Amino acid sequence: MKKTLRTTGWMFVLLLAAGALLTAADPQVGSVTVHRTTGKIFADGNLDEPDWARVPVVGTFRVYPTDVAETPEAGDTTEIRMLWDNDNLYVAFKANDRNILATRTRRQEDVYNDDCVEVFVSPFADNPANYTNIEINALGTYLSEVHQSKPSELLRKLPGVRDSDYSDKPNVHWFVPGLQIGRLHQGTMNNESDVDSWWVIEESIPLDAFKYLGMKAKPKPGDVWRFNLYRIGGKLNPPRRNLFFIPEPLSNHSPKYFGRLIFAK
Repeated sequence: MKKTLRTTGWMFVLLLAAGALLTAADPQVGSVTVHRTTGKIFADGNLDEPDWARVPVVGTFRVYPTDVAETPEAGDTTEIRMLWDNDNLYVAFKANDRNILATRTRRQEDVYNDDCVEVFVSPFADNPANYTNIEINALGTYLSEVHQSKPSELLRKLPGVRDSDYSDKPNVHWFVPGLQIGRLHQGTMNNESDVDSWWVIEESIPLDAFKYLGMKAKPKPGDVWRFNLYRIGGKLNPPRRNLFFIPEPLSNHSPKYFGRLIFAK
């Protein structure tokens, strides 16, 4: 009897240890359900289609590196909505901002040093380390990379693909085929002598573009992808926020912490 109890005790300890390791390796992440459109979406920055009005804000940004939600008192707030149809994933950011700053005008520049919003998305629920990031400043200038253990030959054949600036990682810069970006702002950009109101980035990301990451078929209702959304401020306080929590000192490039994107009917 004593031997049985001792064995059971050791088994319990091992199960606890295994559970702790699993939790550390696979953090509990949140999810967002993205709804289908009922009409046409034009990526022009206006957000005046009825579909945008009917879908809720996807969630509240956290102020990095905490799990505390952004508030007007702590800095200007962010609203994000998402939609999808048979051809595109749509993401709309409205960034309330009293001091809009953006100067980069060439693709693949360091737009993350301007007022900037970012979409990191992977079509692989079980392999989020295979993903693309699309980073867009308040002018609509974007930078995008593909992160894979080995970029595919299909991807390499696209025009404009080149090795990224991170020599220790096999990532490439690319121009997302068919990506459309619309933008608007209310205020006087790059003028710190007055108070601005907001800027909007609306993007239409073709689902076909994900075949270059190895996606075999477009998503269908019930499918799950992985993603995170970010906002970085030029002189905004706080300067960095994320939809899903990321612990310090990790960067935005932390796919283990990507949330789940669930495609609805």
